[in-house]
Amino acid sequence: MSRILVVDDEPDIRMLVRVTLGLDGHDVVEAGSGIEALEVVERDPPDLIVLDVMMPELSGWDTLNQLKHHADPHLREIPVLMLTALAGPMDRAKGGIEGAVRHLAKPIAPDDLRTSVLDALSGEPEPEQRRRARNQAMEELARMERGESGAAPSGSVGPRTRFGGLEAVRTDRAPATAPAPDLAAAAAQLTAKQRELLEA
Repeated sequence: MSRILVVDDEPDIRMLVRVTLGLDGHDVVEAGSGIEALEVVERDPPDLIVLDVMMPELSGWDTLNQLKHHADPHLREIPVLMLTALAGPMDRAKGGIEGAVRHLAKPIAPDDLRTSVLDALSGEPEPEQRRRARNQAMEELARMERGESGAAPSGSVGPRTRFGGLEAVRTDRAPATAPAPDLAAAAAQLTAKQRELLEA
């Protein structure tokens, strides 16, 4: 089967992934940090990487960035699955834009992990998977921009940021209107000739 590198600073998560994928016959290697992961990749490149985001020293995003900008094209094309507690629409979109082929949310069911790994390993070549993930991320961002997803829950207050705008758009109050003119004050400033013309 395949050699898979699981990168997470939580030993329990690494063990869960190792046992789950090991039962399918994969050779699972562990790294407890992004720095250690990069060393493993340089020394003995895996076929796939399962990468956490929130880690000390070097985050998963920074690790992914270094992998996808590596000088060696073979290392750049290792499929990366993000496995993280950050599961909001912006996080999913960021994963696709940064170069991950899948974004998996913790906690994950073992069958979902197996399916995602199998798809990434036996599907299209990594550059095509990455291109598809990036396109999906851009579509998700466009939907958020239009307010079709990622909107604030019903009844909530506070600004909803539009990505294309320069400032937050408030959705919890009516738009401001110009104050009504003070007609009495304006009339007092009219000259006798102006009053005469108005009354004619």
